[in-house]
Amino acid sequence: FMEYCNHNKPVAFTQKVIYDDGLFDALHRLSISIKEVDRQPLFENELKDTLGQLAAKHGSGRDNLDGYKIQSLFDDLLAEENFAKFSLPVAARRFGIDKYKFIRLFKFQTGLTPSNYFILKRIEKSKTMLADGHDLLSVAVDLGFYDAAHYSHHFKKFTGISPIAWSAGR
Repeated sequence: FMEYCNHNKPVAFTQKVIYDDGLFDALHRLSISIKEVDRQPLFENELKDTLGQLAAKHGSGRDNLDGYKIQSLFDDLLAEENFAKFSLPVAARRFGIDKYKFIRLFKFQTGLTPSNYFILKRIEKSKTMLADGHDLLSVAVDLGFYDAAHYSHHFKKFTGISPIAWSAGR
């Protein structure tokens, strides 16, 4: 009903107590007029107007708040350099949602699952390390892969060539 009163836009209230004498008077008049039979046809419009005023003056669009909060959390998460130690349950708790909803939101935001996103980030970091002359095993271990074969498998999956072929071709 609050959405209806707010022109079909979601409404969220960030204040627990609202101090607004005009709104209080309007709600008080409504509470009195609800019992008056002759005012019944006008009551619905007055209620709609009063709640619309409440939503417009003191509410915020829930989508805007949630969207801002989620985008901010995603920006923080994606900016972290420690992508080798990503934990799905920890990240989901950070957002206050279960891990399956987190995966859906993450994929919506980035186009990739969290696992693939962070593997891709590690692969990108590995390219820099390889270019700086690090050997394959140290790159694999430093970026959290089990061994060089595990690293090479993921590198080829995301780039289409092996890390050795990539190093030789640059």
